[in-house]
Amino acid sequence: MKERIFLVSIIVILIIGIVSIINIYENRLLKEQSMVVDGKKNKLKYTVNEIKTLIKALPNYQGDSITIFEDGSIKSSIPELDGGLANAQQPNETKQYLEGIARNEKLPLAYIIYKHIVPYYIEEKERNKKKN
Repeated sequence: MKERIFLVSIIVILIIGIVSIINIYENRLLKEQSMVVDGKKNKLKYTVNEIKTLIKALPNYQGDSITIFEDGSIKSSIPELDGGLANAQQPNETKQYLEGIARNEKLPLAYIIYKHIVPYYIEEKERNKKKN
């Protein structure tokens, strides 16, 4: 009877060990498959020059002079665009929405704000041209 319990316990320990080894190996293979070679590294902190470079690379960049402050707020030399940027930086639902996008895309908030506000500025500018 004792020999049978001993044999069963050894078999159970071996099965648990084999399952653990398979699980560890499987997890290692999954990690290797999900890695991207030469992928862009996630950067959490950006310098002012890096943010300006990102903004100037946008296809709808307006050619304005951009000022980015230490707290991350952004100003434009175009008064109408600056008003839109200032409104988007006020604590409201729009800013929360843009902060969520910045977190998800791992990009600076000033860049995301500019990227999302400029199309409204362009649309408003075209609307004003049609009125005149």
